[in-house]
Amino acid sequence: MIRLLLATALIVLVLPSCTSMSARPHFAITGLKTSPLSGVEGVMVSVEGEKASSTGQVRGSGKRSLLTLIFMTPGATGNGSESSTDSGGLVAKFRLSNGLPPNKVDAAAEWDKKADVVAIEGKKYDRANGTLFVIVKSPGSAAKVWQLNPPEGITEEKKLLVYAKEELKDNSAVQSASLDAK
Repeated sequence: MIRLLLATALIVLVLPSCTSMSARPHFAITGLKTSPLSGVEGVMVSVEGEKASSTGQVRGSGKRSLLTLIFMTPGATGNGSESSTDSGGLVAKFRLSNGLPPNKVDAAAEWDKKADVVAIEGKKYDRANGTLFVIVKSPGSAAKVWQLNPPEGITEEKKLLVYAKEELKDNSAVQSASLDAK
């Protein structure tokens, strides 16, 4: 009788923590695309995927647009350019390095896929408030970041860039950006 009572108490104590863990969002990345910008140094990174089960299995088609990062580095000069992405694990990391010293610019973003938070230059953004991030960083300055919430259904890169231009009309780097071939 005491064993049954202890086992029941243990289940009652453990069960709420298990259900709260499974209620947290968790995303699986199924596709990444990096496209160079023209008109301004930079890249556009598009991330596709779906919510995932607690074991990491994709729920759905895996083709949902989850996150778009537009990195712009005006003023970066020289022929050095590198972008990298690490989408494994619970934190996806995106990095762009453009130019050569003294006009080199490094910009980075991290997406905690479990907490659903994007961190850029030490500031955290709740991805539920917008999935499009415009990051503009010049040599020797802090990044300027805008989190935008494009209308439902706009997932194509060119349309997302047009939307960013409409929202950020006063930013010359954004207005100069294009996805046309260099």
